[in-house]
Amino acid sequence: YMRRLLHLGLPIGAQFGGELAAYAITTYFVGWLGAGVLAAQQIVNQCNLLVLMLVLGLSQAVSVLISRARGRSDIQAVAGIGMCGLLIGLALVLATGLLYLLMPHVLVSFFVSPAQNPQLTQHAVVIFANSDGCMSIGPRSNHLRTPNLGCVKYKEPNKPTTIKNKILA
Repeated sequence: YMRRLLHLGLPIGAQFGGELAAYAITTYFVGWLGAGVLAAQQIVNQCNLLVLMLVLGLSQAVSVLISRARGRSDIQAVAGIGMCGLLIGLALVLATGLLYLLMPHVLVSFFVSPAQNPQLTQHAVVIFANSDGCMSIGPRSNHLRTPNLGCVKYKEPNKPTTIKNKILA
């Protein structure tokens, strides 16, 4: 069992480690821009990580349900569960995108008083806008990719994308 667990778990752990390293490196670079920008980036990161945790939980649920359906050889259920997981992930991404674009001041107010920290608030608003603008390839696609990974975590040795292809077909 140890070998199978490591064979499956190490790549998943490496993926998460790489993503956390990317967040850390971004934080270091943003720190060069000043304390105010760094504080604003941390506010945005906290919001991004909250959404990511929701999507990660969804991914785990999708993985378990697909594994159960696969164990029953119920390919229709596999496709339905996978598609449902992807649609829920997409809805979360779209909802948070709208929240970031339409109500960034409300999000900032959970962390600091916008009236007492207008410059920090302005930095955070710009970063929130860019989180759904030019940086959407990063955080947003990550939130969509995570449930998709849950669909294929249990892959068979010689059929790594068979179920994924049926879900997306």
